[in-house]
Amino acid sequence: MRESIVVIVSLMLAGCSAPQQTSPPRPATASASPLVAACEAGTANSCLIAASDAEQAADLDTAGRLYLKACELGESAGCALAGGVFSTAGQLEAGRAAFAAGCALDDGTSCYGQGLSAAGGFGGEPDWGSAVAPYEKACTLGLPSGCGELANLVAAGRGTEVDLERAHTLRKSACDQGDGESCTRLGLEAWRMKDLPVARVLFETACVAKLPDPNGCGYFGWLLWSDDTASDPAKGVAMLDASCAAASAIGCALRANV
Repeated sequence: MRESIVVIVSLMLAGCSAPQQTSPPRPATASASPLVAACEAGTANSCLIAASDAEQAADLDTAGRLYLKACELGESAGCALAGGVFSTAGQLEAGRAAFAAGCALDDGTSCYGQGLSAAGGFGGEPDWGSAVAPYEKACTLGLPSGCGELANLVAAGRGTEVDLERAHTLRKSACDQGDGESCTRLGLEAWRMKDLPVARVLFETACVAKLPDPNGCGYFGWLLWSDDTASDPAKGVAMLDASCAAASAIGCALRANV
């Protein structure tokens, strides 16, 4: 719920007889910042900048309110940012509402956030059926991570029917657009089929993708270290170290076996 910024001005009026010592006048309370004032007057970009300043100052209540104001003014980025601030603060319903508003404005990041929230990504019980449509819209709007998450639901039959062929197609599209996790999952598919050359390429792609996946680096390093047909132990160990340093439990576990 929106709140207005109230400027309180304190006026000290001396109406009695003069004391022996006169106290200096107390200054008026500082007025709202020009950015906040412009935001309240209806300038969406000012809301975004003022909200960002508040977020950097760890004033998340103000940040969420100003991001939401930008959203209400039709700035879809504000919807996604408000959803993120509210959701990470545990205000799940407010976060979902903000994400839904942005998704309705065809903002792929908001649609992804809506799907992630429905899937329990910010806490709470997952509602897989409610995650499918926003992930699908995020994918349609060109967000590769939306395609990747939709693929995971389709592959597992969560909220929709199992369709491994469609899941593979979605993952390939996401991988081609730079979603490293999707490349890793494709690499694991190839590895299970014992197609190690393809698996290596996919794991390497995952490691250097626009959205890199440290698990992919771990698998890539392991194959470089262990595969006699294309062995490069030194590079393999370096990849395993990089994966573990990036907090990949898989990379750390594989590195422990080298």
